[in-house]
Amino acid sequence: MSNAIDFEQQDKEYIANTYGRFNVCFEKGKGSLLWDVEGKEYIDLGSGIGVTAFGVDDDEWTDAVTKQSHALNHISNLYYSLPQIELAKQLCAKTGMKKVFFSNSGAESNECAIKAARKYSHDKYGEGRHVVVTLVNSFHGRTITTLSATGQDVFHQHFFPFTEGFIHTPSNDIDAALKVLANPAVCAIMMEPIQGEGGVMTLDKEFVQAVTKYAHEHDQLVLIDEVQTGNGRTG
Repeated sequence: MSNAIDFEQQDKEYIANTYGRFNVCFEKGKGSLLWDVEGKEYIDLGSGIGVTAFGVDDDEWTDAVTKQSHALNHISNLYYSLPQIELAKQLCAKTGMKKVFFSNSGAESNECAIKAARKYSHDKYGEGRHVVVTLVNSFHGRTITTLSATGQDVFHQHFFPFTEGFIHTPSNDIDAALKVLANPAVCAIMMEPIQGEGGVMTLDKEFVQAVTKYAHEHDQLVLIDEVQTGNGRTG
């Protein structure tokens, strides 16, 4: 399998060894199907880990991207952009949210949510109310701060010191969560409705309702991390 040896060797030679890759090199796809360099067919159930939700080589998506690339492929945030405004308008209409913040990654989105929660609390209550509660087995990103928010010990290695101000509480344990939320230093709780990297574990409806009710009653923000489950990805 000469091609396999070639792409593996060149990947190891030129790319930082960040991920443990599977022994397959994909070449093309259509819809939910993928083909590797040997011509073997696969059904894609991963969607690029929640990225390519439209499937591969979608005609409508490809046409839209091609058309836009011939007009403007990039415009700085210092200027207005009509496609950006239209997308934000549609997202607000479909989600019921008031505003959209566009970012480059899930980690950046979560960093924004953490900063917004801390700023809201600081502006209203002053210093000392900055702790964000997250759940055990959660995953919120690979920056130093979002790794600190992540509730998995395996990620809390090597990169010390981590950002302070995070407490992890077990998923679906209402009593434990309410005890942690009673800490006067807490300004927010961050949750994934379905924990993805932690093992595809769904939060109990009763748990989410209980902690949300407590948070609202005590002016703590509820941050919902739907990087993997938002935009209709779970149906």
